[in-house]
Amino acid sequence: MKRLFFLIPFISLNLNAQTENVGINTEFPQEVFHIDGKTDNPKTPTLPNSEQVNNDFMVDEAGNIGLGTIPNADAKVNISVNTNNDAEIGKGFRLKDGTEGDGNLLSLSNTQGDIVWKKRIATVRGNLGPGFNGSVLSDMAFTSTTITLPPGKWLIRSSILLRVGGINGTYSDGLFAQLSWADKNSDGSYSLTPDAISGNLFGGAYLGVYSLAFGQTIINNATTTNKTYYLVTRASKTWGTLLLDKNWSNLAAGSWGENAIIAFAAN
Repeated sequence: MKRLFFLIPFISLNLNAQTENVGINTEFPQEVFHIDGKTDNPKTPTLPNSEQVNNDFMVDEAGNIGLGTIPNADAKVNISVNTNNDAEIGKGFRLKDGTEGDGNLLSLSNTQGDIVWKKRIATVRGNLGPGFNGSVLSDMAFTSTTITLPPGKWLIRSSILLRVGGINGTYSDGLFAQLSWADKNSDGSYSLTPDAISGNLFGGAYLGVYSLAFGQTIINNATTTNKTYYLVTRASKTWGTLLLDKNWSNLAAGSWGENAIIAFAAN
């Protein structure tokens, strides 16, 4: 095996003519290009330990980079720190481009994959309208309530007061109210949003003067902009005949204090 040595001030450069590995500050480079920052790697052809490799930079033959670790074929850039040293924890990566800030999260800025720091929005409140007063049997009717969500995954928690007009007292007849989140079509109609991952059919039993419908829906806004979702009715499941010709009384209206639509970031 033939070796060539070059002495450059502050740098020991080792070119291994057989493996074509290049090492700086190490006589035994582990990859195609290997820099030993502290010149503390073994003086024999053995792998550096976790403490020694912590200050190394390597590039393998596939162009994968290892920072503080051996390059990993499953990742183009593999960053590691010495987890035995508490002072090093959290120092694996830093992006300081002017968008950073307390509580910000790394987010896509475009479809090309560029990333920036964006302010983390922890919760979003729904916009409660005047309410819906149509038939309890209405299906896919807009309740006047919406929620506008930034890109990402969200858990929407819904609490909706149920009141049917003209009904007073308890009775054996009843219904199970149902609600869903929808997209608005270009013709003004509504269709169930495909962004709902789970929980997009929720409701509650109506057996007296008042009742409540509860829901927990996970929405994934996969676009790069804010998107508005529309709360719509689903045809109620009824038993008996008392409610078949009745209408909702301000369903999902902001005037009812019990109504609440809140989305929590679920990324």
